[in-house]
Amino acid sequence: MSPSDPDAEVERALAAGLKPIRTLGFDAPRARLIAAGFLPIRLVAPRLAETPRADAIMGAAEMSVRGRRLLEALIAPAHSQVPVLITQADSEQPQIFAALRELGRLGEPVPAHVHFCDLLHMPREASRAYNAARLAQLDDWLVSLGGVRPDDAAIAAAQAPIEPEPELDGGDFCVLVCGTPHEGDELMRAVAACGARVVMESHAMGLGADWIPPRVASPDQVAKRIAEQVAAIHPDLVLHLSIDGDEAAPWDVARIKRALPPGQKFAALRCTSLPDDAFRAKVAALIAGDPLPAPASKPAAAAKPRPPGQGRSRKSLESVASFNAYQREWFAGVRQAVAEGSPFAVVNANAPQEVLRALDIPFVVNQWWASIVAAKQQSGRYLGLLEARDYPTDVEAYSAQGLAAAFDDDAEHAPWGGLPRPGILHAVASSDATLKLFDNWAGETGADCFVYERTIDPRGDLFADWWVRLPQHWDSALEPERIDLMTAELRQVIAALEAKTGRHFDPERFREIMELVNEQEGYYRLTRDLVARTVPAPIGIVDSMPATMVPQWHRGTIWARDAAKAFYEEVKARVDKGLAAVPGERVRLMFVGRGLWSEMGFYQKWEESHGAVFVWSMYLALAADGYIRDLSGGRDPLRALASRVIVMGDELRMPTWAGPWYVHEAQSHAIDAVVALSDADPFVIRALRAAGLPVLELSADNFSRDSAEGEAMERKVTAFIAGPASARAEARRALA
Repeated sequence: MSPSDPDAEVERALAAGLKPIRTLGFDAPRARLIAAGFLPIRLVAPRLAETPRADAIMGAAEMSVRGRRLLEALIAPAHSQVPVLITQADSEQPQIFAALRELGRLGEPVPAHVHFCDLLHMPREASRAYNAARLAQLDDWLVSLGGVRPDDAAIAAAQAPIEPEPELDGGDFCVLVCGTPHEGDELMRAVAACGARVVMESHAMGLGADWIPPRVASPDQVAKRIAEQVAAIHPDLVLHLSIDGDEAAPWDVARIKRALPPGQKFAALRCTSLPDDAFRAKVAALIAGDPLPAPASKPAAAAKPRPPGQGRSRKSLESVASFNAYQREWFAGVRQAVAEGSPFAVVNANAPQEVLRALDIPFVVNQWWASIVAAKQQSGRYLGLLEARDYPTDVEAYSAQGLAAAFDDDAEHAPWGGLPRPGILHAVASSDATLKLFDNWAGETGADCFVYERTIDPRGDLFADWWVRLPQHWDSALEPERIDLMTAELRQVIAALEAKTGRHFDPERFREIMELVNEQEGYYRLTRDLVARTVPAPIGIVDSMPATMVPQWHRGTIWARDAAKAFYEEVKARVDKGLAAVPGERVRLMFVGRGLWSEMGFYQKWEESHGAVFVWSMYLALAADGYIRDLSGGRDPLRALASRVIVMGDELRMPTWAGPWYVHEAQSHAIDAVVALSDADPFVIRALRAAGLPVLELSADNFSRDSAEGEAMERKVTAFIAGPASARAEARRALA
């Protein structure tokens, strides 16, 4: 069915006595649905000028225009009894599903029948086995709705042929349009109206088992396909569009440009799905061969040099004082080992690092490196290195600092001597940009890259107290399908690392590492609980963040375990002596979001003036609750590691998972108010406000900010602390 008006298609299907089912995702198994007796109608983002309900739920800045339009349509009362099938075709669709699940849990109107089919597309046996299990669950759901269980013959008979994209003829100037898969033809018609014949890229690379969605297709695959089309049709312009905030498409641009023949005209534009005057003006200029119109810019603020010492924090703990020296010595040792021929890996923070530890492969955590770049005030220079090579500077910029290091040949300014060139790259496909970013990184460095699948918990009725269940009951609280898949991928990675390095993975050594991790995180749990129940707080997050994260990069080692123990013992000693981070504490604050690693002194700016202490951040709290995995009873440590990896992003930002945890932490720490950065999940903010906590949302990133932005942010925080935060603190003290 045509996706141009899904509501009308649903009405026609109901009138004809058919069983419509609304599908969200390019990879929804249409033939399977037809064979089960349903009429699939693909949901597309309606062309809404405003999305008031979705904005109120998600926040206008926290979900793309497309996502908010889809959510607005799904929570509308019309067709609420028509089943909805959602897939993981992009990273926003799981968020939409989780939002519907959480809204239903909160008693708000949602579609009556929603199913999430977590289909994966990396060409791996483990992924195919996982898909088979998920499709069997889909069949069960369809049968429960009155359908029939489809067989292979019926599915094959229902398979429709792929129809080529139609051309739009607006003139002799030929434009090949590629980039974000389009859901409507408004942009294409706008290009044609500027005097071009539009040929649209085919985004489907085969269907069925071999179909590769745009999010998973590597930049090289995308570039090869477009180069083949260019060779066939010889367009006057290749126009790459990143639509509605798509974060994957911009990472294809560099490879596409390199794959095109010399002299081929190319342009990359960011736009919304509905063309505006600015888009038309740019396209018209490209067709006419004129310079692109200059983007509107805000007046530049006068830059103020940072005074010596500004942004630095005052530390209270002696146990943390040696960490920086240890890190420098350790990193120098890594650089030396690599120079002498050792294998070397860079891994994302949520990737399973313990297998590398067990194989004695030196590694650096990508986000730690980004924090060093930020602390050394090199973020701006690194973004320039990316921009010079056609990589985006505003999509996953924090995680792209490692890629930028591959281009850093300035020995004088390279942080800590520079990041060695990795031969191994590991990440989890936790965002649309991750796989493409790491694929580009591997292409630039020659590294072997493995990106673990990201799976989604599809259960409609999900527990909301994961911090109680997971440490001891991880193997029963989580679905075996997800643990099985990640375990299989871990075994695949281990085999590849053994083959690459000649080193042997010792299961007993690995168990020892996992037990050391449990001991380390146990000390963090003791420390977190001690801070929570002590008023005034013995430490602030300028102490707890580095005290937690530096050893976390070394977890599974004796040094890290002992560092966590020393941290706990020093905090306990401070509590026993009645020492406080701020003796005149009046306001207790929670910080939500990534840490301001380049400006840790930010957290202490209001201690003397307002008695305001940032008591809580996610770093110590997640270490306390998110990492421990009980191995008693002979449980498999590899499966335990898998169980931790698959939920790490969920705990911080996924609806139903995250909100109740943040509220629990705020209440246990006697928090008065919350300051949240732009990466906070909207349902977390909603849950905190529903619990009566004032929340200040800051539209700022955590690592690159000019002085004018910093001053404006500080003014907002000052007014917030002096106003709602202090008022709630007074009420708390009155009840004490």
